[in-house]
Amino acid sequence: MRQAVWLFISPSALCTIISLGFYIGYRFKCLVSAQVAVNLGKPIAQAEKAQSLVVAWIFFAAELLALIPDVLPYFLRAVAFRLPDRTKPVIMGDNVPNVDVLITCCREDLDIILDTTRAACALDYPRDKFRVFVCDDGASAEVKNAVQHLHQTYPNVYYTSRIKDLLVKDYKAGNLNHALHHSRQLPFPLKFVAGLDADMIPEPHWLRTMMPHLIDDPDVALACPPQTFYDIPNNNPLTQTMDQFAGTTELVNDAAGHADCLGSGYVARRSAIDSIGGFPVESLSEDVCCSATLLGAGWKTIFVECPLPYGSVLNSFVAHIKQRTRWFVGHIQTAVLFRLRLFGNRGRRLTLSQRLAGIVFDLQQIIQISLFLNYILVPFALISGSSLVIWHEDYELKWLICTAVIFLVCRWFHQGIVGIIFYLGRGWYDVRLPSYDAELEQWMAPYKSSIFRRLMLNSYIG
Repeated sequence: MRQAVWLFISPSALCTIISLGFYIGYRFKCLVSAQVAVNLGKPIAQAEKAQSLVVAWIFFAAELLALIPDVLPYFLRAVAFRLPDRTKPVIMGDNVPNVDVLITCCREDLDIILDTTRAACALDYPRDKFRVFVCDDGASAEVKNAVQHLHQTYPNVYYTSRIKDLLVKDYKAGNLNHALHHSRQLPFPLKFVAGLDADMIPEPHWLRTMMPHLIDDPDVALACPPQTFYDIPNNNPLTQTMDQFAGTTELVNDAAGHADCLGSGYVARRSAIDSIGGFPVESLSEDVCCSATLLGAGWKTIFVECPLPYGSVLNSFVAHIKQRTRWFVGHIQTAVLFRLRLFGNRGRRLTLSQRLAGIVFDLQQIIQISLFLNYILVPFALISGSSLVIWHEDYELKWLICTAVIFLVCRWFHQGIVGIIFYLGRGWYDVRLPSYDAELEQWMAPYKSSIFRRLMLNSYIG
């Protein structure tokens, strides 16, 4: 059923792109026609004031700023012809691969860290086949003592912390690389590594569900499940859910062969991570940068649409802003590292569809820098009292309305298809789901533009 519905993704996305092209093109044509008429001294009812055409052009620019980032993902969806089938039976018995589980933490509450650690230790997996490392970048004596106490019950859990060089800004990637190095010092370094954030509690069958995807295909370097949260506030006012990204964007990326690492719950082949020099320290988004680097080196990454780890959302507005802007900076850094996936050694083995997926993602991040202009342009246009949409001939208004309606119908139909696919995958439907990304991009735009300005100033000043 889901595969049948997926067949509508590509044509509906293509129709939306084409209809938007007609609408924008006709909007531009109407403005040019009105501009020519005014220059020739012909009267236009909507442009009685001298500044009316200026305001109309400004509003057109604001409209483009709002529409382009929202529609960019449709270009990738237009070529996502088939939904990958990632259904595999869980691995049973005790003859399973060895795995090192890395739990990264840095000054989180002790109870949160221990909840995740205990859940990892109690996985439905042979005790002698996996090890759990609590990788503490906060170097907390309290965490160390608690883990050492837990070691008496679970001999396969270990604590590790590094001595950080304050001049080296490697953040979580540095913590993970230290954990990889530390685990190699123990007897029998294991072939697979798995990652959990401090607040991400895994289901007992997490490893048994994920491992078959790496066992069956030796070219798969990394498999990642969606991030799910158990304490999303009612009505989700800050759009903190990852359902849109995991339920739509990642499915499309996976169809293009460009599944991203989401930072927690993933299982990776150690040899693949080693082949790219460990987790990339050049980007704050070490997860997305890691999966992209693996793809550029010729490995495969896949998305396993099965909620397995459950985490907690940040409980303050300021913390949420800091997290999202940090992700944004990391994504911009990754875009620069990969030169927008167009050329360079890091993405040398990317396929055409993988490059397209990367380009769409990178452009979405870059365009968000200018979205804050809408907070200036739209109020200015409204306060001016001038007509926001201007045309010359009456027939132009008729066709302008027609092209706008056709675009909206195509877009709503496509969003409905997206919602149905999510419902068939998760068993519930959220009417806001298709618009989550657009909502988040709009209200986060001022913060992202501000952090980008500071980033550029720091780079310029040195």
